[in-house]
Amino acid sequence: MYLLKKLALGLLVSVSCIATAHAQDFMSSKDLFGSGKLLATGGVTELEGAGGGGITPWALITGYGTDRQIGASAFGTYAGTSELAVTDGGVAVGLFNRVELSFAHLNLNTGSALSQPVLNAVNHGSNNISENIEGLKVRLFGDAVYDKYVPEVSGGVLFQQSDNKTLVTAIGAKTDGETYYLAATKVLFNVLFGRDVLLDADIIGTNANQLGLLGFGSGNGSANPNNSLHAEFAGSAAVLITRSLVLGGDFRTMPMNMKSVGKASNWGDVFLAYFPMKGVSIVGAYAMLGSVAPAVDAIPGRTRNENAFYVSAQLAF
Repeated sequence: MYLLKKLALGLLVSVSCIATAHAQDFMSSKDLFGSGKLLATGGVTELEGAGGGGITPWALITGYGTDRQIGASAFGTYAGTSELAVTDGGVAVGLFNRVELSFAHLNLNTGSALSQPVLNAVNHGSNNISENIEGLKVRLFGDAVYDKYVPEVSGGVLFQQSDNKTLVTAIGAKTDGETYYLAATKVLFNVLFGRDVLLDADIIGTNANQLGLLGFGSGNGSANPNNSLHAEFAGSAAVLITRSLVLGGDFRTMPMNMKSVGKASNWGDVFLAYFPMKGVSIVGAYAMLGSVAPAVDAIPGRTRNENAFYVSAQLAF
């Protein structure tokens, strides 16, 4: 894992240098910071900060910059259940439709899901659990829109750091980790009653518990440590109802690192994305998160399913 992290950091430095050199070639152009891509082709922003769907990274590079432009986006997200609330925000930069750099801060408010004795014991009385996520995505080949047969394929890595060392170590996990993914995205024209359809499929390597909010792996404090990466899968399907309205859904499997704490359910959502103009998107969704609470409060026999209404807004250029 240490070697993989160093290699990924090396890749980050390399592509950043290449992109900087590339930018110097166009610095005199008034269109360097432009928005030449088609409406909605930067996607929205998923919870971990990458350009994609609500819970799934896509191969698309964020923003509306073409291969001769720099694009960027900023987003905010809220999802609330009967007991839990997730707030999320961050920024991302797309370099020449080739490289994406992102940062997100993800916060979980456990509300009544954690009892006060548990809060006092492991989180100093606070019911907030949060993490920082730094992301790198590189478009490898293909184009989701303009290539007739080959999808757009990108590889990415997320460097995740939990802010709650006391809580994470108390449940036997690590406070930092990485998530790797390979995503393929394609827009198919006029295939569903004359409507365009977007399809995405991901292979994800991770040991993150609830996207890393509850740390990574089962840790050395577990009776059966499990810190290796798990192969997980994610996918999205969406139909363009109109030029500015998209209806779709996401699905994502979750690793089973900490069975003694609680079963990690697979996640899914149904979303409606509205693009009133270039640079603005609003997403409303119904997210099915399964049994999040057992992984949070470790109450034996608890089987509550957490379903959330989800809203996200993004500004991009």
